[in-house]
Amino acid sequence: MYRNLIPAFIFIFLGSITVSGQPGASSSEIYKDIEKLGVLGSVLYVAAHPDDENTRMIAWLAQGEKVRSAYLSLTRGDGGQNLIGPEIGPGLGVIRTQELVEARKIDGGHQFFTRAVDFGYSKSPEETLSKWDKELILKDIVWVVRSFKPDVIITRFPPDSRAGHGHHTASAMLAEEAFKAAGDPNRFPEQLQELEVWKPKRIYWNTGRWWYPEMTEDEEGIISLDVGGFDPVLGTSYAEIAAKSRSMHQSQGFGSTASRGPQPEYLLLSEGTSSKKDIFEGIDLTWSRIPGGGKVQPLVAHILQGFNINDPSASVPAMIALRRVLTGLPDSYYKSIKLKDIDAVILKALGVYTEVYASQPLHHPGAESEIQVRIINRSKTPIKWSGFSIEGASYDTLMDVSLEYNDPARITIQARIPGNTPFSESYWLKDKEVLEKLAAIEATKPENDPVLHGNFAVQIMGETIMYQKPVQYRWNDPVMGEKIRNIGIVPPVSISMDESIYLLRPGKSTTINVTLESLTGKATGSLRLQMNNGVSISPEAYDFSLSKTGEKVSFEFTMAPGKDFRDGQVSAAVETGDFKYSLGVKEIDYDHISPQLMFPKAVSRVIQPDLQVASHKIAYIQGAGDEIPKALRRMGLEVDEINAEDFKPEQMLRYGAIVLGIRLLNTYSKADALMTDLMHYSKEGGTVIVQYNTTMRMRAEEFSPYPISISRNRITQEDAPVKLINPKHPVLNTPNKINLDDFNGWVQERGLYFPNSWDKAFEPVISSQDPGEDPLEGGILVAPYGKGYYVYTSLSWFRQLPAGVPGAYRIFANLVSLKQPLKSEGKSKKNRDSINSNDHGK
Repeated sequence: MYRNLIPAFIFIFLGSITVSGQPGASSSEIYKDIEKLGVLGSVLYVAAHPDDENTRMIAWLAQGEKVRSAYLSLTRGDGGQNLIGPEIGPGLGVIRTQELVEARKIDGGHQFFTRAVDFGYSKSPEETLSKWDKELILKDIVWVVRSFKPDVIITRFPPDSRAGHGHHTASAMLAEEAFKAAGDPNRFPEQLQELEVWKPKRIYWNTGRWWYPEMTEDEEGIISLDVGGFDPVLGTSYAEIAAKSRSMHQSQGFGSTASRGPQPEYLLLSEGTSSKKDIFEGIDLTWSRIPGGGKVQPLVAHILQGFNINDPSASVPAMIALRRVLTGLPDSYYKSIKLKDIDAVILKALGVYTEVYASQPLHHPGAESEIQVRIINRSKTPIKWSGFSIEGASYDTLMDVSLEYNDPARITIQARIPGNTPFSESYWLKDKEVLEKLAAIEATKPENDPVLHGNFAVQIMGETIMYQKPVQYRWNDPVMGEKIRNIGIVPPVSISMDESIYLLRPGKSTTINVTLESLTGKATGSLRLQMNNGVSISPEAYDFSLSKTGEKVSFEFTMAPGKDFRDGQVSAAVETGDFKYSLGVKEIDYDHISPQLMFPKAVSRVIQPDLQVASHKIAYIQGAGDEIPKALRRMGLEVDEINAEDFKPEQMLRYGAIVLGIRLLNTYSKADALMTDLMHYSKEGGTVIVQYNTTMRMRAEEFSPYPISISRNRITQEDAPVKLINPKHPVLNTPNKINLDDFNGWVQERGLYFPNSWDKAFEPVISSQDPGEDPLEGGILVAPYGKGYYVYTSLSWFRQLPAGVPGAYRIFANLVSLKQPLKSEGKSKKNRDSINSNDHGK
């Protein structure tokens, strides 16, 4: 039965070891953890992005070799593409961060980052290091090396052009520099107030025959490892673990099939002492490396020898004896690490389970919350619950409560969130100046610390073990069952503007709808809009009153441009109680990661491009996910968003143009059949616009009426010079007259995965190139087909249109407005030299 503990007094924790997380594991996991107690060693794996890590290597190190392993990703991947939703930029970085966190939970590694920003594809390390603050990023890497103390560092990439991406090359270059700098007391000496210099034994490049075809296992400096072994304790191979870990990278479409049998990996020594067969050659991985540690190893062996799979708690007396020996050792890095580890193993072996659940998921600073606390001992070993505390809570509790087998004890607490608690924004999304001032220990952790912790103290055989459990919220999902998340700190009211971009027409007013939603209960206050220039807004403000969490209210403002207005921004601000802010609250929620909060500024861009559009109806078939349909509606077009699976051939002819979302040909399993129907639609007079796809996992063999070949070529400079190949082409003239000014103000890049050859039926419209490279002409390819048109475009519309780039709106309006037969005004050399026309339409 539940026993309610009557409040009596507050218990304060002083000077103890803290174990984070939820104890509880199977007997095989507990046995594996005990094995790891006897191994003292660590390896740091370094690369540039989420998904760059070798999960087979990390799983083999963490589970097979039983050393502490970690992945250091220099960036959070926010400059890439998203295969599961519309989030790009910071939102994508939040997703990919959590995917790495979940991956490490599976393969057993730790996760670190630096402050490097993924600004998109980079063609050289020189460009990368010119955009990153090299010294700041190096400082972060050195901090990780000095704090994690790896015996071995492994880089995913070589420090040269073979890495294929400027970020990749830079990650290896910086890792090699940090390998030396971490042991130099003159480099980043301020870190030595908390840490000490550390010199790893060696650094390897995790090479392979795809990079180094002539490599042999017998070559000087090469070590070959088989990381595909089977672990009988865990009942799986390290490669199978790795596949599950790799499959967490869902936003990149990296679901992996498990492989079994030998899995060779190759390491090439970059610097440090050489080794012949073993990456740990010459490194003592036992307790003998610690002064006085020689007596520990036999105790670990004794626990393993006597381990009872049917009753792990039977090993607790021996674990307590080992803990006392560890406590008596001189202070050291591994003493601190292993004390936390053994406390965690003891709690797991006893089946101790704790809950610290708040009554609601979101709170504003200064709010009060009811918190339910429960603890249960699921072993026959006597345990006492000797104390509990929460930061900011005012309560008392009984002491020395005996926890009998499977008999839960609980208390209810009224806790107050400190008034200065910041909103739960991911710390790396703070202003650049704030982020640069963070200490490296804060800037290298994977995610925010939980808002509040419950601090438990339990007494076991005369020893007091203290550990933490984050305050969380639990609910039941009708499909997924029990779901748990950390509580979040939010403003009392979320502000949501109906558009992120407003397109104004000269002399015409526009309506702005602003919606307020209560996030934490009752809220009253005022709402106003502010515009930076050239626009009048009415009314100036509204008063609002919300009575409960989840209640929404919308307000309508009118915005009228002045005579000379071109572009600007409008923001919405709320005053309620002691809070004054201009923020929305967005939740990122996918099944494979924990829910995450973002706080986008309640600011929208306002533009007034000279824009004309055709009046016909548009169909948009979503691919990997983007926000282009919103942009088309802003232009004044009628847009139907249609699922590819549900799009019937007889529906197509009702549309003047059909646009395919980004990477549809990579994500839709029946893309071949869809493209056959679309080619028929085009032949009958429709316009088909296909946006960029990648060469990997193409689901359609024939996606064009004429041959076309896609490459991995990119134009990474957003301001790369543009040439209008044929200024008289309708795409550059109807209904909007396009000029070079329309390519100003683009963001991150021009485009990606450009075609590199095409049939002479296609006419290229523009060309552009990064500095020092040949022009790429495949950004917009247009071909008449029957009565209609087929367009393939690799320009990054999915970035430009949501960013409100005026020229992008004008050009895309011309693409969807194609109606009349195109008259060629000349062909480019690449077009003239392309393969012969061959009608592939069905």
